[in-house]
Parts: sequence; structure tokens; C-alpha cells
Amino acid sequence: MYEKQIFSPIFFIFCVSAFAAQSETELYYSNSGGGFVLSDAAIWRVGSFDGPQFSGSLTETEDNVNSLNFSAAGSGNEWYVCTLNDSISVAGINADISCAGGGNSYVIDVSAGKTLDVSGDFSVVANYDSVDRVTDLKIRDGSSVNMGGGDLSYEYNYSGTLSWNTAIFKLGSGGSFYLAGDLKISGGNSQRLILDVKNFTVGGVVGVGNFDSTVSVFSLEGRNVSSDVLYRKMGGLNGGGKMVVNSSGKTVQMEFTNSSACQWSGMLGKGAGDNTSALYITMDAADAENGKQTLRFTGAGDFTVGDAAYQKMDIASVIVKNGELSLGMPSGMGAGSLSVEGDGAVFSAAGLSGEVGRAYFDSVWFSRGTIRIDFSEADGCDTLVVAEQFYLPNRTGSAFFELNVSSYDLGAWLEASDAQYMDFTILEFGSANIASKSVAEMLKLSEGVKAEVVEGDFADGKLTLRLSLAQVPEPAAAAALAGAFSLVFAMGFTGRRRCR
Repeated sequence: MYEKQIFSPIFFIFCVSAFAAQSETELYYSNSGGGFVLSDAAIWRVGSFDGPQFSGSLTETEDNVNSLNFSAAGSGNEWYVCTLNDSISVAGINADISCAGGGNSYVIDVSAGKTLDVSGDFSVVANYDSVDRVTDLKIRDGSSVNMGGGDLSYEYNYSGTLSWNTAIFKLGSGGSFYLAGDLKISGGNSQRLILDVKNFTVGGVVGVGNFDSTVSVFSLEGRNVSSDVLYRKMGGLNGGGKMVVNSSGKTVQMEFTNSSACQWSGMLGKGAGDNTSALYITMDAADAENGKQTLRFTGAGDFTVGDAAYQKMDIASVIVKNGELSLGMPSGMGAGSLSVEGDGAVFSAAGLSGEVGRAYFDSVWFSRGTIRIDFSEADGCDTLVVAEQFYLPNRTGSAFFELNVSSYDLGAWLEASDAQYMDFTILEFGSANIASKSVAEMLKLSEGVKAEVVEGDFADGKLTLRLSLAQVPEPAAAAALAGAFSLVFAMGFTGRRRCR
């Protein structure tokens, strides 16, 4: 639906910001019709719309633009409000766009082979009276936009009365995009971020839609990229809706480098009839202690976005190197392989609606790190389902199953069930290269919790743990034991004194 190319009258107010060597320079530009060239220094006025003409250059850092305003209108089904014919470096961009009618609006068209460097924030506010308009930062093949120190925000304001207005922001087509800060889309009843670049790197957090959204879309796309491999690297993903691969035959390498906890929930799909696209997910947090990404894929069926049909998509592979990745998968969705391979790596199965979840893989390579298992009185525990082999290349105490249940909770569950123990299956596998004794050595338990491997289940391809409370001495026995230890300590201390 966002592909419609319908011309309409367009009004723009555009602000670009940068700093001079010693002081901030405010530059303004007004245009009531037709496009303009951003890198043309002759169009800028200093301090106001009618201020003195700017005499500097936009290609040097000390002459960066701080504030640029313009209005424009044009004709044609692909009309570019602002083109960039020469590489420039600015401190920030603030674009205030007003458009009437349907069609697309292109904020900046970065010509092939050119670079737009922005050291501060890039803010776009779009005021439309028509739904589903695409606001496009066009980054052509061989060109790039680099933002080394700020955030990118896109705010959509719709003046109409329809309830299905959509905020659509597109990065394309074919070049590279780098942002050090956060990328956030807001406004409308749904948000869509469309990536049509080969390399998309965001050091901060990408936010698209709300956690419980069903209509927002994060499109990994790459339709106009000649390369078959697309790179999407983010410091976290927040929001929800639908994540889609629009281009048949594309391999998407998605990497998370979180420094904070983020979560996204929604469906994953690829174009109808696409049998060749693949999604690879890697977690390599910049901060192992605080970096956590949760992805809850909530459906495994076909769906539509506007008039475009999508089919369910599996994940080619998942790699966890550092930080925590929690992955929720519904029945009917799967992944090729899971590799947990770092001392600071944690993998867990995220619940889709409750505390515990299931994750499905063809094979697992567990060399280092932790697989965390969460427990619930009502729903049991996380379960990792491995169709083929569960393989541990190292057996030297570098890989662990962490059982996330306290003795207090377990004791309450046992008391409610009037039982001495409870059995939980945490792993189902086709084959494994470990023995049950080795598994017992891999368990990380909370104090007061005891776990035993159910041997019969393990022989049938299930790792079932029998959890009970560890034996605690009676108060009198504990006091006597403490007294005995005190006596032994006193005797040892006296003996050492005699040796002196």
C-alpha cells in the first residue's frame, strides 16, 4: 500500500543544524516551489529567512549548518524536495513537512557516491492530510548517511478523520545508513519502518510500534539493493507488530548489540511464494550484564500488510555470543540451529503469554555460556525442543543450565500439591553427546533446591529434572552441629598458638 506514487501539493519546512568552529551558525532557506540542492551554500541565509547570505562552505566541519527552513512544492510522481549533489557535514537536521493529498515525499535524495554526515540529531515532523504517505530519506546505491552522535526521530501527524492512518518512514535505496543514537517512529495508529539499504547500523535502540501492536511493520526489505546479503545491526529493538522480508532471495543478517533490555513482539513473515529468503540472528551485546533482547514471535501463519500477502518464516540460525537473547516461538515455527558460544552469553525461551516458553531448533551447539530455564507453578518450565543433535563440544565446566526457581517458590508449589518432588522436562532432543552425569554437573541451582536427572526419560530423548527441597537440619541438630564446629575451631586455634 505504501508503494503508490500519486502526486500532490507539498509544503516543507526543513531545518538542518551544524556548528561553526567557535560559535553556532543558524542558516535558513525558504522555497515556495520546486526542489533545491542542499549542498548549495549560496541559498542559505544566516540567522533568519531574510538574514545576510551565508558565505561559508557546507563541506567543512567548521562551516556546518545549524538551522535551515524552507517551503516547497513541485510536480511529478517522484519529486525530490531536497537533493544532495556533494558530500557535506552538518551538526543536525530538523525537517518540518506539510503535505496535502496522497503520494510520496522525499526528505533528502542523497546522490550516488555522496555522503551526508550529521554529528547531532536528525528530526523529521510530517504533517499530512492523507493516509499512508511514505516519507523517504533516499540513500542511493554507493551513497551513505552517517550520524555519529545523535538520534533520528520521525513524528507523523495526520489531520484527517480516518482511523487507519499510518506513519511510514523509509530509508533507501541501495546505500548505507549509520546512526550512533536511537531511531524512533511515533504518531498515527501504526508505524512502519522500511529499510531499503544494504547496511543498516544503529548503535542505540530502534523503536517501531507498541509492544502489543498488531498493525505496525518493521520491513527488512532491500528491494533496490543489488547485493543478496542485507546487514541490520541494532543496539536493541522495541515495539511490536509484524517483521517482514519483502525481497525474494535475500539473506538478512540481523545482529543485536544491546546495552539495555529491549523487547519486541509480533509475527515474522516473507513474501508469498518466497522459498529462498533467510534470516540469521546474532546476539553480541556491548554490555553483557545489562544487554538483553527479547523477541516474541507470536504467530506461525500467513498474514497481510495492506494488499501485500506474506507467509510464515522460520529462522535460519541463532547465535548468542554475549548478553541475553530470549526467543519466543509458537508451535509450527522453527529455526535451523542455535549456538551459545560465549562466557557472557545467555539464551532462554521467552513465553508468548505467560512466564515460560518453548523454542524449536533443528540442532544446538552449546560450547560456552548459559541456557536459562524459567519455571512457573501453572505452566511448568521453559522447554528447548531440538529435532536432531544437542551437542557440547567442551565438557570442562564452561556451559551451564541455570534453573531459575527459588526454594521458597518450589516449597510453596510442593506444599500446594502435597508432594515431595516435581518433575520438569527442560529439553527434548533427537540425540546428544552427553551423559546424564555430565548434565548434573552443568546445573546451576538456587540455594535450597535439589535436582536429579530422571534417567528413564533421558534414555528416551528427554532431559527431565526432579526438583525437591534440599535437606535442612532440624533446629536442635543445627545448633549441635554449630557447637561442634565452634569447638573444632577453638581447638585448632589453640593448637596454632602452641606452635608459635
